[in-house]
Amino acid sequence: MTAAPQQRTWRLARCAAVGLFGMLALAGCGSGAAHTATAATQASATTTTTTSTTSTTATRTAATPVTPAEPLSAAAHQVAAQLRGISQRGLVLGRSGASVTIIEYGDLVCGLCAAVHDSVLPTVIARYVRSGRATLELRPLAEGSASNALARAAYAAGVQGRGWEFVQLSYRRSGLAGTVAEPREALARALGLDLVRWRADLGRASWKIDIDGAHEVANVAGFSAYPVFLVTHTVRDIIKAPAPYIVLTAPTSVGAFDRAIAKALARHG
Repeated sequence: MTAAPQQRTWRLARCAAVGLFGMLALAGCGSGAAHTATAATQASATTTTTTSTTSTTATRTAATPVTPAEPLSAAAHQVAAQLRGISQRGLVLGRSGASVTIIEYGDLVCGLCAAVHDSVLPTVIARYVRSGRATLELRPLAEGSASNALARAAYAAGVQGRGWEFVQLSYRRSGLAGTVAEPREALARALGLDLVRWRADLGRASWKIDIDGAHEVANVAGFSAYPVFLVTHTVRDIIKAPAPYIVLTAPTSVGAFDRAIAKALARHG
């Protein structure tokens, strides 16, 4: 691929990522350096109602590395049971026709993110995603080589329809206080992935575009703590402007999601 197509691929991915907020007009896609300025100008007008349950100065919290008591095989079995029967497309969990869209920005090497995934998201998934009412998408951030490696590993697992199993197992084994980071291949093996295929998929160029796009959104929006969840009513008419997002920063209860989803649905009758 020549330099020009590569640049255009990045610009389109960047536009798609930042356009998640409805920050950019469709006509602005591919316009280069103007993206960030336009997005920053319109961010406050299109993103509403920030619900933060932690200090905005909070950052990713590393786990204390001690040996976990739970066998890896048992943890893999539990996350598989939690997600069994729910459709997956890459790192999107849930059926495509759901009325609510939830998009998460988080780092797979993040203690606070892991705590939310352990204590809050299982109920959110059971209540809203399994029931077909919402989709849940993770857009992983990568701050450093460890989180970059796990983000790529999650995307590669997603090719086999097991992306969310990898995410949940990774957080369970690498992010929670009281656990020690597991090699990503050990996680993939415990989930029963086709390791030859998974290793080949780790190096896909598209993963870098996705990860860079997530960082672009986080930087433009000014996220200061993670995980961040964006909740909105799903808009299927491409002519309509994207609905404003309700922002949840490091939510500590399912009630935060209950309120955000109710509000998103109420806006659209």
